[in-house]
Parts: sequence; C-alpha cells; structure tokens
Amino acid sequence: MKSFVDLIVFIAAVATIIATVVAIHTGYFDVKKIGESPQIKPSEPRQFPALTTPETPLFTTFPVAPNLISRQAAVEIVQKWLRAKKVLFAPPFNRQLGTELTIGEAYRKNIGPGSSLEWLQNNNAYYRYGVQRLDSVESFVASGDQATIKVVITEDRKYYLNGTLIEDENTAFDTQLATYSLQLENGRLKISDYYTHRK
Repeated sequence: MKSFVDLIVFIAAVATIIATVVAIHTGYFDVKKIGESPQIKPSEPRQFPALTTPETPLFTTFPVAPNLISRQAAVEIVQKWLRAKKVLFAPPFNRQLGTELTIGEAYRKNIGPGSSLEWLQNNNAYYRYGVQRLDSVESFVASGDQATIKVVITEDRKYYLNGTLIEDENTAFDTQLATYSLQLENGRLKISDYYTHRK
C-alpha cells in the first residue's frame, strides 16, 4: 500500500516538473520555485498589423468644368439681341443675323420655320423699336459652356399690321425682368432660350 502511495506521489512530482518546464518555455506560467503552485500571468496581447485602407471621402466630388462664359460676354450678347430686333422683326427680316445670335428654343421660336419672324413677314406685320436699354444685371451664373443671366430691360416697341399701328399688348413702353439662357456653339456665344417674368 505504501509503495502504491509513493508511486502516486512520484507521478505527481514528475507531472509538476513537466508542466513547469513547458510553462517556462512557452512563457505562459511564471513559476518562482519548483513545487509551488504555478502562478498564471496574462499572456502578451498578440500584435496584428494595422489595416491600411485608403480613406473614403464622405461625399464624392467630380471635376468642375472651367467657366468659359464671362459676365461681360453674357451682357454683350443680350445687348446685341436687343439691337438686332430692329432688323429681325421688321424689314429686311434679317434671318442670317438671327442665326448668328440664337440656338435651340430661341432660334425655333424667333427665327426658324413657323417662328415670329416668319409670321410677321408673311402677314405684312412688323415692329418698330425706340429706346432699348439693359438697365441692370440681377444675377449671373456660368458653368462650362453654358450660362444664365437675369437682367432688367427697358424697351419701347410698336406693333404695325398692314402699315397701321396696333395699340394692343404688343405695343408698349415698359421695364421688364428677363432671363436668358446662353450656350457656346463652336466658340460663338448664342442665346438658347429666354423668357420675360410676369409682373
């Protein structure tokens, strides 16, 4: 019986020695003395390589096209249009001049087939203009090859049909707010559309 107990003690001692050796080599246990209960110490935190991912911006940005139309160029094209109306909507009904100044809806409504110019020409009607003045620029915005300008215009116009002055809404001397949309075409600035604001 004693031999059996001694055997158990011996096996336990050997197991303790083996555990101590393993702990020393792995660094997991801190053993001060053989035979003492092993003291558990926290293992060193494992170091992971930092994740290096490119920063993602909160908002996506796009390259902005340079503004190709200046405020002064916008003012000048509106002034040219005002002056041109004297020969666009009256003899000689200069369609070529209108083609040089307008594009898109402005061309379709004023110069092209079925336009104001064509109706006046076919119906022996025309306008006579007195004062035409661009009083002020209320706003101007340009982006790339397009721009919008809002201006105050004073104009004196008289509408004639068959040589007779027609005193209706087409005949007026007034000051109005108007917005012009502008477009570059082959390097030439043109009016693509416009409208007059209601009073």
